[in-house]
Amino acid sequence: MRWTRPLATARWYTPSVADCDGKSPIPVCDQGMSAAITSTDQLVFAGSLDGNLNAYDSLSGEVVWSFDTFGEFESVSGDTALGGSIESDGPVLYKGHVLVNSGYQFGARMPGNALMVFSLQPSADLAQSVADE
Repeated sequence: MRWTRPLATARWYTPSVADCDGKSPIPVCDQGMSAAITSTDQLVFAGSLDGNLNAYDSLSGEVVWSFDTFGEFESVSGDTALGGSIESDGPVLYKGHVLVNSGYQFGARMPGNALMVFSLQPSADLAQSVADE
């Protein structure tokens, strides 16, 4: 992923590595990033076609957190949700939470139907920067 911070205070490139092992049957699985990215002053969130959601340090490009959204997950209703490619829309930040839609079948990507919500620790810089929005 290539990133230039607003006002060009930081610029970095971090290669994305495909995580497709054990994800079969796979119509198309690769590390490409098609969905929009989302950023704060400290973090850059990006989802990829292989189902991974990564958080990068906005200054260095280091991956500071990663979650594989591919697979089956129990939903809040008790039903099973299926995660797959992160394709059509990017992560959304809201009051210290990161929301991402996982699963996209168009173009032979990995299908699914999961809306995932991640919570940040209250002391995290991101939680402080979006809490007032």
